[in-house]
Amino acid sequence: MSYDGPGVRPQREDGGTMAFVGVHAEWGRIDATFPDLGCGQDRSALHRPKAPAPVSCHECGWQVHLVHLTHRGRDVWYLRHADGAPHCASAGESMAHHLLKLELATAARAAGWSAEYEVAAPDGSWRADVLAQSPDGGRRTALEAQLSGISVAGIGMRTARYAADGMEVCWFTDRKRVPWLDTVPAVRIARPQDGGPLQVVAGAARFVPDWCADRADCRRTEPPGAGDDRPKDFRGPLPCGGHGAWTSPGPFPLGRFVAALCAGSVIRSEVTGARPGEQAVMRWVTPGYARMAEEEIRAAHARRRAVAVAHEWLRAAHKEQWEAALRRREEEERQRAADLAAEAAEREAREQRRREAMEAANWRLEQDPYRRMELRDRMARFVGPASDFLRHETGVHPATHYMEAPSFAGGLPLYVRGRPYAVICPVADDIPPVRDRLAALLLFAADPEDGERISRRAAPGQRVVVIPPQRREGV
Repeated sequence: MSYDGPGVRPQREDGGTMAFVGVHAEWGRIDATFPDLGCGQDRSALHRPKAPAPVSCHECGWQVHLVHLTHRGRDVWYLRHADGAPHCASAGESMAHHLLKLELATAARAAGWSAEYEVAAPDGSWRADVLAQSPDGGRRTALEAQLSGISVAGIGMRTARYAADGMEVCWFTDRKRVPWLDTVPAVRIARPQDGGPLQVVAGAARFVPDWCADRADCRRTEPPGAGDDRPKDFRGPLPCGGHGAWTSPGPFPLGRFVAALCAGSVIRSEVTGARPGEQAVMRWVTPGYARMAEEEIRAAHARRRAVAVAHEWLRAAHKEQWEAALRRREEEERQRAADLAAEAAEREAREQRRREAMEAANWRLEQDPYRRMELRDRMARFVGPASDFLRHETGVHPATHYMEAPSFAGGLPLYVRGRPYAVICPVADDIPPVRDRLAALLLFAADPEDGERISRRAAPGQRVVVIPPQRREGV
């Protein structure tokens, strides 16, 4: 649907010379949309007179002429400014704007109300496109055609001015994007593709109630959020909080909406979305729909209270079990802390034993110069064969560091690419304190008996290779 202008347009496409209200020199204010001009006179007397009629625009005072055309099967009477007219607020509106005002005024009059165009407040604080008034004068409603863009703040300020004077207002727009539709009294309109009467397509809502068959015991969980508030272990009944939702009523005639507005059979109400957590918006609804929604709101409050009571009941019923479970958890946490402390103490004791064994091995080497010389001599005889072995295995000639021998169970470490790779002739009895450090290394033994001793002290599965010593010259 889309709101379009008439098929035949007088004079200017944008309606820039068009107005509905004028002032006759003798009859006073006239309204071209009334057959009697709103003053008891014959409208035909002003249509195509032999001499220009003494009628001027009520806004700018410029001379106007009564014009008639047929649009969509209906007669349209309006006042057209004579050539050369100055800028006029009334005549500066678009054709679509004028025709929408005509539709609004016609609908209000069909509902039994009076309707006047371009009525301004005495102090100029507001100016209504169409001011509709009830027969007893007790209600006044501004019907505003807002086809041009306006900010949320701007339209909110204009709405507040009407409220300050005790007036109702409803805004009508054909714009597809209406950011203020949710915040002020408004509807969006459109014309069907077949060219039928204008329809209200957004801004109104209807409530579809939905209750459990047994309102005293709701066990539904669809849609999400409907019943998932039930305590997990609670098996008793919980009241239904309602599963209804606000929906769009679909397009309906603009005239029907204006009639309902005048009759007071639609009101502005806060509407929430069908999904939990959706932001509430303002919509036109019937009082009956508002009462249905209010009933479900009260039922939802009652359910929340019942759920809270159920939680309290469960806490009281399971208090002893909860306390026992809490005590078990505390005991488990204490035992876990004790186990961690024992493991830490054991690690520290192992590290202390390793340090003491290394210090003892180092001390023995320092105190026994003959043993140290024998160890160095033995290592020197095995460096060549061990280096050749590693060179064939890794493709790299290894490096040695004699000063680190005590850290490697009295053996001589060989380095490949800067990292320990093998140890020559470690002392079997000195291996246990440094077993973890040596576990990934290759161990060289001087003879099978030495290899047996080293294997018994080394890590499970650790590689031990027996290599012949290098023959000394002259021996």
